Amino acid sequence: MMKAAAPVHTLTVTILVDDDGGTESGRAEHGLSLWVDADRFRILFDSGSGGRLEENARQLAVDLAEADAFVVSHGHKDHTGGFSTVLSKCGKARIYLHPGALGERYSRSRDGSVHAVGCPLTPGEDLARRDPFLHWTSGMTRLHPAVFVTGEVKRLSPPEAPADHFFLDAGCTIADPLSDDQALVVDTVDGVVVLLGCSHAGVGNTLASALSHLPTRRLRAVVGGMHLKDASMEEITRAADALEELGALTICPCHCTGDRAKDYLRRRFPKAYVHGPVGTVVKLSGA
Repeated sequence: MMKAAAPVHTLTVTILVDDDGGTESGRAEHGLSLWVDADRFRILFDSGSGGRLEENARQLAVDLAEADAFVVSHGHKDHTGGFSTVLSKCGKARIYLHPGALGERYSRSRDGSVHAVGCPLTPGEDLARRDPFLHWTSGMTRLHPAVFVTGEVKRLSPPEAPADHFFLDAGCTIADPLSDDQALVVDTVDGVVVLLGCSHAGVGNTLASALSHLPTRRLRAVVGGMHLKDASMEEITRAADALEELGALTICPCHCTGDRAKDYLRRRFPKAYVHGPVGTVVKLSGA
């Protein structure tokens, strides 16, 4: 449990990379990257697949060099493809990632083909010179008095959507437990904001893990990927039930959530739902 700390007064989240492109604010690619400004403590959360991060940041007037921290939600390449860009552009940023985030990862498609989906940065590549800036996040890790990453998420219930097509070897014999999956959490004066990479551990489990460190605080907002693209309606409903039970006031699903789940969330939470293509700025300010 975190010790009480002064909460963030003004929080803005800018979507730099997403599967859904903005009209004039940036181009889409499969992946996710969020720019988080918490009372001027700036965090880059994930880096997309690598092709659009720098261009979209420039288009959105985001200076990557101002990042105080870079957080990796998990080691898939649609979240780590821009890692090399981060290392070259975010010179002062402390880097937060799970020890398993740099390992080999593979995905088997329905047609049986196998694809490498791990972080394109090889273990140790360009990281040795940044060693003083590296923070390994197996457990809850604080970045700032009111900002932390969950570390590994306890799976108190099965994730809403199965991830049985991910493996640790090219032969697809070792299932990937995706234990590096983690979320970024900001405690604001209006409540807790949880930023999701892909929610491989499950939306409900991830939110429970985030709030377990702040048991006296209520959920304010959820932004990011919910990994519901291939989920059944029963699984989508279960994720939505968790959001409703915790009383989220803002819900901005991105990336791997999928159109069907987005449509359901939009209909179920018409006042809370925020459409989040590239360029969207979600402002969460205290009174």
